[in-house]
Amino acid sequence: MKKVLVFVLLFLLLLSSGVPVSAGNIPSSKEEIVYGILNLDGSINNIYVVNIFNGGEITDYGNYSHIRNLTTSEKLKQDGDQITIKTDTSKFYYQGTLERKELPWDIAIKYFLDGKEISGQDLGGKSGTLKITLSVKRNNKINSTFFNNYALQITISLDNKLCTNIKADNATIAEAGSKKQLTYTVL
Repeated sequence: MKKVLVFVLLFLLLLSSGVPVSAGNIPSSKEEIVYGILNLDGSINNIYVVNIFNGGEITDYGNYSHIRNLTTSEKLKQDGDQITIKTDTSKFYYQGTLERKELPWDIAIKYFLDGKEISGQDLGGKSGTLKITLSVKRNNKINSTFFNNYALQITISLDNKLCTNIKADNATIAEAGSKKQLTYTVL
């Protein structure tokens, strides 16, 4: 087994409702998806947010270290935590990399090869029966509203050439190219 996980464990925090924001004098509804890229042990590597608006004059706020227009070549303007753009597109997407790397969940991942615990970094080149355990608990440093009211989607990608006979309780298993994608939805 050269790699069990492809560099990152991706999980997706879906916000369950639109948040009204200012878009000039006309309110524009906002959708937001938060992506957490995790290290092999479940610690946070990076967090970014994809913000989705109807076009027009858009003003949004976020503590981002980097922003990127995902829809057009128009330049986003960032002044502190305020992000603005005027666009003619009907649907506008931009991505912001969060400065603070905290999520409402504490996630821990452990690996066991032939019944013995092993680090994710040490799995490369090994073969045997692999068991992956995933623990999701509330992060007490973050307001409990998020933990209690938002859905968490966890996706694990496994290489079909390296992993066979995959069993994953409570996961949806899908083919994604040469990978098996395990998806868990946590409410």
